[in-house]
Amino acid sequence: MVYSQPETGRKVLNVSPWFAVGIFGMEDEEGDRLLEEVVQHIVHSDHVYQHTWQLGDMVLWDNWRMLHSATGSPANEERWMQRTTIEGDYGLGRVEADVSIDRSRYISV
Repeated sequence: MVYSQPETGRKVLNVSPWFAVGIFGMEDEEGDRLLEEVVQHIVHSDHVYQHTWQLGDMVLWDNWRMLHSATGSPANEERWMQRTTIEGDYGLGRVEADVSIDRSRYISV
């Protein structure tokens, strides 16, 4: 759940409340309680930001400093998301080479 950023030594929390099933090395009740406590803090913290989407909005974040998730969209609305990863020091993403993009789907804003 926690590792150090190589360049700065800063501690980075990297856990998904919706996908984490345990803590490596703590596969017991104590680990389950700790994971639940961390998840509850993430989900109910005063630092949670929920974006109210409006047409043309774009949200960017720094993966070193922000846990993020999509909570869904209304069933009657289309959700179109495009991910861009900047190659560099963030070692948990992936770089896709030679990707073909249908540019007709882009919306000029």
